[in-house]
Amino acid sequence: MRPNKNLLALVILILIVIVGWTLYLIITLSTEDVDQKKNIIISGSGSGMSILEKIGGTQPFEDISLLFLGGAGTIDDVKGVNDGSLDLGTAARKMTDEEKLSYPNVQERSFAKDAMVLAVHPDVNVRGLTSDQVKKIFTGEITNWNQVGGDDGIIILLDRSETESSKILLRKYILGESIIRTDAIEIATASLMLDAILETRNSIGQASFGDIKMNDLTIVPLAIDGIVPSVSSVEDGSYVMIREYGILYNKNINKEHVQKYIDYIFSETLSEKLINNYMVPVL
Repeated sequence: MRPNKNLLALVILILIVIVGWTLYLIITLSTEDVDQKKNIIISGSGSGMSILEKIGGTQPFEDISLLFLGGAGTIDDVKGVNDGSLDLGTAARKMTDEEKLSYPNVQERSFAKDAMVLAVHPDVNVRGLTSDQVKKIFTGEITNWNQVGGDDGIIILLDRSETESSKILLRKYILGESIIRTDAIEIATASLMLDAILETRNSIGQASFGDIKMNDLTIVPLAIDGIVPSVSSVEDGSYVMIREYGILYNKNINKEHVQKYIDYIFSETLSEKLINNYMVPVL
């Protein structure tokens, strides 16, 4: 007995409709679940983004998701915030007068102070340097840890570019116009610097004190001229190499969830988290 072709076609059509409707429901429900989260797009200073990512988070908000883009220069963040491609920028330096004039709608506001430290590999048994010793390490006049009271070992100098806030601070307070030794290894980002110090024996490099503590790293921040980097030495100004991390946002914010997150950044809740991670809140 031959099957009824019309009946077979009807069954196939019903199956197609059922499968199609099921796929539609799955896609629709998945999209709705994603849409429940309102995204905040952030880029900027590597250490600044690390603070927001690791201790800022979105715990108080079920409807907010932070999307961190690759770190960029402050000027790129200013432009991104100005044109709306970024909701927030993070910066480790103040906007220049020229940037303020060119982008009057971009607001900057500091939220944390952090010690910029010189840190060494855990095996280096030196715990402090004088400013003069630091300068001589960077110029190549001191090349071995035994010249500053440590064990024998050639010093591996890890450096940042001249435009980075950490290098600017070193120039301002210690290095001046000194010419850096030619075998210094330039590291591109703050996170790569932390990895490089941790993985390279006899190394020294510039890092965020808060970043070291937040990540429970074993690399060792050094005292400079007898001043140990700490919350108290940052607060009283005795440790001078201090960076202020700030956020950049558009003065004409029209996204309620972005404003809500900015308010959270300057809340007592986040201030306590900053203190617990060896940073000083700026309210």
